[in-house]
Amino acid sequence: MTTSDLLNFDYDKNKKEIFDRLISSISDAVKSNGSQVYIKDLQIVDESIDVVAQRENWPDCLQKALSFYKSVEDYESCANCQKLLDKIQTSTPKKAKSNNARKKA
Repeated sequence: MTTSDLLNFDYDKNKKEIFDRLISSISDAVKSNGSQVYIKDLQIVDESIDVVAQRENWPDCLQKALSFYKSVEDYESCANCQKLLDKIQTSTPKKAKSNNARKKA
């Protein structure tokens, strides 16, 4: 990407796409009571990256998304972020099953 491309780049549109994918992934993980999200090929400016976010990082991610959605006056997305924050605070993730579980004799 050239300097003139960067000057003309629509950062708000890019941020919206990033936060929309993040919120969708966190929402799916909350529904399945997961402990992390994996987002493949997330476009940030002209880079494509893979992102892994652990459950303990979700509230911070959601707070940042909430701030962004407020700044662009997308109140429906704000409400979705707040609902997810509330769910995260009241639920616990699934524990990984251990391969070393003892069998009853």
